[in-house]
Amino acid sequence: MAEELLRSTNAKGDLALPEVAQLFEELAAARGQSQKAALLRNAFQSASAGDVKYIVKIITGDLRIGSKESLVEEAIAKAFDRPLEEVRRANMLTGDIGETLTTGKRLALRFSFRTGGCPAVCSSILR
Repeated sequence: MAEELLRSTNAKGDLALPEVAQLFEELAAARGQSQKAALLRNAFQSASAGDVKYIVKIITGDLRIGSKESLVEEAIAKAFDRPLEEVRRANMLTGDIGETLTTGKRLALRFSFRTGGCPAVCSSILR
C-alpha cells in the first residue's frame, strides 16, 4: 500500500544500502516519536516508492521471504538433532526464529563438549 500511495509522488532513485543501514542506526538511536518521524519523513522524501514499501515492511515485521517458519523450525530440529516440539517451543518463547537458530547452535556446541545430559540453559529454553 505504501508503494501504491507514493508511486506518483516519489520519482527519485533507490536508496543505497548504506543509506538504509544508516537510517536504521539513526532510528535505533533516536529518542522519542518526533525524532523517529522526522528521520522517516526525510528518508521517505528521497526514497523510491519501492524503497518506502520495504522500509515499512521491515519496520512492521511484515517482510515475508517465501519460506514458512515451520519449515525453518523443522530444519533447526534436524540440524541440531533436537525434537521438533522443543524447537517449536523455543521459537514460541523467543518469538524470533533467528534467535531460536542461534540458541540451537549454541546448545549443540555445548552438547558436543558434555556427556550425560542437557545443561541448565537447555533445560530452561527447550522444555
